[in-house]
Amino acid sequence: MVKKVVYNLAPDPVTSIKIYEYDRSGKPILVKEKDPQTGKVYKITGGPNDKCIINGNSWKESEVK
Repeated sequence: MVKKVVYNLAPDPVTSIKIYEYDRSGKPILVKEKDPQTGKVYKITGGPNDKCIINGNSWKESEVK
């Protein structure tokens, strides 16, 4: 099971999302960095079947229309 944690360390709006995996010692390793487009709204979190960033969907798939 992969543990996913979302941190919003800066005031809104979110300007990038970094996805990390952790090695056996607990050290975070950057997997990928994602950047949203200015002026669009995206679903960051959701349920197991929702199209959202935390579930691995792309920015385009997670866009709220």
